[in-house]
Amino acid sequence: MRITITNINFNYDNGYEKDYTGVTINYIANGFKFNPNESATLTRNQYEELKDDKDGLRKVIVENIIESVASYVEELNEYKDSLTENAE
Repeated sequence: MRITITNINFNYDNGYEKDYTGVTINYIANGFKFNPNESATLTRNQYEELKDDKDGLRKVIVENIIESVASYVEELNEYKDSLTENAE
């Protein structure tokens, strides 16, 4: 797992003549499982039961995304903890 910072933009909400008010950090994350555009896998029986129920199919996709998000959050927390451990 890896996060590469590609750009840091300083925000000047009160104008450029004053101190910056925040930053926007752009990055690329590699090695994480989460991808909201991945496919959902259904068994034949699941599909046959839901093929005429578009909302039912959408629910299966949402459940798949929720599982992916939970895994992604777990990976992010592991990565964050490894950064804390390495900093000591």
